[in-house]
Amino acid sequence: IDSGPIPKTFFNIGVGHLEKMNEALIFKSKFPDIVVYGIEANPNFVEKRKENYPGELFSFGIWSKKCKKTLSVPFRDEGRSSLLSARKNWAKRKDFKTNYTVEVNCITLDDFDEMVNFPQNIFLWADIEGAELEALKGAKNLLNSKRIDYMSLEISSLGLPGDQLRRRHAEPTISEIDDYLNGFGYVRKKIYSRASIFVNALYAREEL
Repeated sequence: IDSGPIPKTFFNIGVGHLEKMNEALIFKSKFPDIVVYGIEANPNFVEKRKENYPGELFSFGIWSKKCKKTLSVPFRDEGRSSLLSARKNWAKRKDFKTNYTVEVNCITLDDFDEMVNFPQNIFLWADIEGAELEALKGAKNLLNSKRIDYMSLEISSLGLPGDQLRRRHAEPTISEIDDYLNGFGYVRKKIYSRASIFVNALYAREEL
């Protein structure tokens, strides 16, 4: 993004529980004047992160509409918590078991955008375990405004070459994400990292 607009605002959707996984701090270090807003659905994670988080931290979920959703937190790797329920065949194969659940209030990205007074030059970072398309469906006004310059999304590698097993109910393929964002004038620029079941993909306004 070095040749594009300098980000003024960082939307960090899915802050997580590990301080070492601190993309907000990386952006704050690279762009000292950037305003950071973090959103995390699990209130326990918010308590862990709030002391050293380099911005304002909010405790709610992001969804396609205002609602209550159940967040499932697994025994192993709490960072894989999701508002989408795991499919039984994948959970059995991966020995994926729920440790506890949390009922969370969810709002839309359009709601949040209004809450923080419609900032400019947004870099949106989302790692919400399969719920990225649901989050984007609640961002129609924000996407139409073109105030998001770039998006980094951790999304399922479903639809890419390789042996893939759908992890969660209603989990989208990467082509579904592409198609949805293409409709608002955003394109996938590259996949900059890949694991066995997910990729990190960079999207941008098509003119960038």
